[in-house]
Amino acid sequence: MILNKLRILLYIQCITLVFKAYPAYSNESRETLISENFKKELIGLNNFQRTNGDVLFGSSDYLSPVMGERTDSSMNRNVLQIIFQTTNSNCNNSISDGSVNITVIGGTEPYTYSWSEGSTGQNISNLSAGWYIVTVTDSSVPAVTETDSVEVHSDIIPDVSLGNDTTICAGSNIILNAGNPDCNYLWSTGESTQTINVNSGGTYIVSVTNSCGTVTDAISVGFVFPLSYHNIGNDTTICSANPLSVSAGNQAAAYLWSTGETNHSISVNATGIYSVIITNACGSVYDTINVVAQPPLTPVNLGNDTTICVRIPRDLDAGNPGAQYLWSTGETTQIVSVGLATTYSVTVTNSCDTVTDEINVFVDYPIPTVYLPEDTVTLCSGEELLLNSGNPGANHLWSTGETTTQISVSSAGTYYYTVSNACTSYSDTLVFQTIDPLPPVDFGNDTTICSSVSLILDAGFSGADYLWSTGEITQSVVVNSAGTYSLVASNLCGSVGDTIAISAEQPLVPVDFGPDARLCEGTPLFLNAGNNGATYLWSTGETAQIIAVSTNGIYSVVATNACGSSSDTIELRVDPVLAPVNLGDDRIICDYSSVVLDAGTQIADYLWSTGETTQTITVNESGVYAVYLTNSCGTVSDEITVIYEDPLPEISLGPDIFICPGSDVLLSPGYLPGTYIWSTSATTQIISVSNPQAYSVTISNACGSVTDEIYIFQRDILRVGANATCVGDDMFIHCANDGLSSYSWIIPGGDTVPGQTIRIENVTEANNGYYQFILVDTVLCGSGIFYYEVHVPPVLGVSHLDETCISARDGIAEFVFPAKTPDQEMDPDFKYYIYFDNSWHSTSSEDITFDLLHPRVYNYFFTIDNVCYVSDSIKIEPAEFICTDHTLYIPDAFTPNGDGINDTLFVFGSNIYYFNMVIYDRWTEKMFEYQDISYGWDGTYGGQPCKQDTYVYVLQVFFTDGCHETRKGRINLLR
Repeated sequence: MILNKLRILLYIQCITLVFKAYPAYSNESRETLISENFKKELIGLNNFQRTNGDVLFGSSDYLSPVMGERTDSSMNRNVLQIIFQTTNSNCNNSISDGSVNITVIGGTEPYTYSWSEGSTGQNISNLSAGWYIVTVTDSSVPAVTETDSVEVHSDIIPDVSLGNDTTICAGSNIILNAGNPDCNYLWSTGESTQTINVNSGGTYIVSVTNSCGTVTDAISVGFVFPLSYHNIGNDTTICSANPLSVSAGNQAAAYLWSTGETNHSISVNATGIYSVIITNACGSVYDTINVVAQPPLTPVNLGNDTTICVRIPRDLDAGNPGAQYLWSTGETTQIVSVGLATTYSVTVTNSCDTVTDEINVFVDYPIPTVYLPEDTVTLCSGEELLLNSGNPGANHLWSTGETTTQISVSSAGTYYYTVSNACTSYSDTLVFQTIDPLPPVDFGNDTTICSSVSLILDAGFSGADYLWSTGEITQSVVVNSAGTYSLVASNLCGSVGDTIAISAEQPLVPVDFGPDARLCEGTPLFLNAGNNGATYLWSTGETAQIIAVSTNGIYSVVATNACGSSSDTIELRVDPVLAPVNLGDDRIICDYSSVVLDAGTQIADYLWSTGETTQTITVNESGVYAVYLTNSCGTVSDEITVIYEDPLPEISLGPDIFICPGSDVLLSPGYLPGTYIWSTSATTQIISVSNPQAYSVTISNACGSVTDEIYIFQRDILRVGANATCVGDDMFIHCANDGLSSYSWIIPGGDTVPGQTIRIENVTEANNGYYQFILVDTVLCGSGIFYYEVHVPPVLGVSHLDETCISARDGIAEFVFPAKTPDQEMDPDFKYYIYFDNSWHSTSSEDITFDLLHPRVYNYFFTIDNVCYVSDSIKIEPAEFICTDHTLYIPDAFTPNGDGINDTLFVFGSNIYYFNMVIYDRWTEKMFEYQDISYGWDGTYGGQPCKQDTYVYVLQVFFTDGCHETRKGRINLLR
């Protein structure tokens, strides 16, 4: 019995219409029948082609069906019956020697014949493989006509393929199939069946023979034994510089290491746990090894040989933490403490290598303290002084940098030294003074003094013995009269002396330069001190009476003679030649900030066009600004234009645009002052484009740039998808374009239906199984004609036996074959497919029985060669069992909007041991399925939120008391 029919939306490519009076034929011949004959009968149809959506594209003409057509319309007319007898053509249609003989029953003789290949006789011959249509007309008035067709087959040379070479495990087997039913077979094993069972390795050859000849094929079957467990090694420690090779054993297997490598062995040099899975046709084995990798040792450096003080030990460190140590003292630690004078060595070892080092240690004792005998010594310049620090063998360091026990010094200074060894250290200091030889006494040239003015004659140094020609013994003497005066001065280093003749002169007149002066650079100023015959000393160092000056500064002179001196001072300001003023390039300001204009630092007076007189000014509005710099050398100036400009606003090219093929569109961001650059390299405000791609424009001015982008999409040629529907089902037809246009359909009968998707309810076999639809794109890119196929659903006989014991497992379900379509028993070469109890089952002729079934509802799907699915269920019930009422609550709406309230659809019930909930959308696509009542549906599909809509559920529940229930209903998803 058929309780429910499941609508399945499928795109089915093969056309499987079955017509009365046609002989049995294969899938391939059926396709040929439909495609070839319908092509012939398409009136005015061009560019006929098939697509994956089973859509026929062509002109606006309708299909003219001819298959199985009868011209008799009266029920009391004689009906002609045509009986065919065919002979196949030669192998692979190589020779056209097929024939068709027909016998006509009924009507009125004689008959006339018209064949599709042009013949007019009753029988035709010399035929190649294919379909042949004959129209028979009798002699009655009006005449009776019958049209029928027949296929001439061609024997086919066998096509043999045993498949790729393979491998089997010891104890298992493989079935080899030569294919090509109804041929003769000869295997290399001597067997002559279509299939053989192979359980050992070797090369197997089969020869397949029919009337067209013999074809052979061979396959090599490898034979392997189960893997033996292989220990890839014990956990170990290695040196990272010396990789460890780890082998998986078991040659002729596949290997997968934890490192991702697939070789028989791998090389490792890092710490880690390494594992391998070894696999062959018989299974797999697994093993693991833990490897600790140590780095190579660094060289040991105990340092240079050293000296220590007695009873003060020192630590020696061998480095390389984690290694093994052996010292010459017998110790095994990384660090040892030593205090004896000897040679110490260490050997350091790890898994990489061994390194060694040694050090000589010496021992010192405290040294006695020896100090210099005096703190200060004075000698004449040029004499040497020998200093001795004592303690030969100790370390000596003098302030001169010398390291000997004694040094010789000859220049005045403070000398100190430090004497040390590993135990003690002390220092001492000596001040060495020297007396220089007396400098020469120089009274200068003979001189003149002013009348009544005394003159002091001085030896020029102190600390000597003096003897003047006047008999005085002081360092200096006062003379106030003309004469010749001499001096002899002496000390330990020798004696010196000098003589001078003195005469008298008159007083000087005052020196006067006048007021301070200001000149331009390059113009000299002459200064005259007057008082001829006097001596002069200028602040410049010059000694002439007249000098010329030309640089900034204060100039002074002292004029001197024996009576005294006279002086004067003048300040000279020299203005430099002014350098050009540069206020910089003209500026455009976009952020309305202040701008500082700087005329530069020069010796000049400043005057701006604003009236300001400073070196810099601050401006905050547009304008032309000028500055003038003036000094004694002239005037320089500059000007700058400052403009405050508005930044560019945001621009928009508008939303993305869809265009038809061959169309173009104008793009413009609107007018803004600035330069335009498009992604096409155009520089105009408006461009015309026609290619589907992204376009962008950038507008720039001094304040920056703004950019926008738009995508131009080209509408596709109309694409339509539909399910190849079965008789009695609903047909859904969907335009697969972007949906941004507006669509309408002209359906069979001439009605117009708007929308992107339409539904035709309860389709029939009208038009010999074909429906024609016209799709019109009312906005953009045209229209098209589409044809869809309607199939006849299969029929299936089903029976079942009830249980006889509660909870026993002996229910039986039986599916009875052959299945039939209306008026026609199906060819036994067809495959019948049953999906039952979670698995597919197929047969060609035998009935299928399922037993050992639990009492519950079993759903099944049935199809013949995957054309038109039929679904139903079989209910196995326990005998003499009465179910009690059970509580089961299923909400009819939920709101998955993330507000924490009713976000998930839950089912509520108790005492349930089996639960299965399936949710479909309105197009019968499965959105969600789960088997745990504690879970629920969150309103998503494929990780994305589902739209607000009405959804359908199917729920199966088995209760712990043996009862079960199936519910179907609707759920509203609200957002």
